[in-house]
Amino acid sequence: MGRSLGVDFGKRRTGLAISDTAGLVAVPLDEVIYETDPARLAERIAELCRQRGIDTVVVGLPLNMDGSEGSAARAVREVVRKIGSLAAVEVVLWDERLSTREVESATRGRTRRMRRYKDSLAAQVILQSFLDARARVSNPAPGSRPR
Repeated sequence: MGRSLGVDFGKRRTGLAISDTAGLVAVPLDEVIYETDPARLAERIAELCRQRGIDTVVVGLPLNMDGSEGSAARAVREVVRKIGSLAAVEVVLWDERLSTREVESATRGRTRRMRRYKDSLAAQVILQSFLDARARVSNPAPGSRPR
């Protein structure tokens, strides 16, 4: 199992997180991508995948609270299609509802540096949620039954 990259797209910047090699823990990257052009953004992410040995990209899908997709979700899907055509990686869309709010709550009153990287912290929340869900499927709790 290779590493996973978590991605939180924003209007002005994209936050990133990476898993450990065991696929158990997500950590935010100190790197934020300041790119708004979908093609160049996809190229940058594909380049990161090659450089860091990524085999799965987990992209936060910004759904509306009722679960519907708006313009932000359509924009994310466009970039995801481009990533898939540029990199030999699995790309997973992951519900990101409330991830940014969780990070904002956790960083309220914190240092300017921590607030500056809230996009990468949101990517960490998205990726960790994915890793935890994957671990639950792979290792169900004793006594539980598959549904």
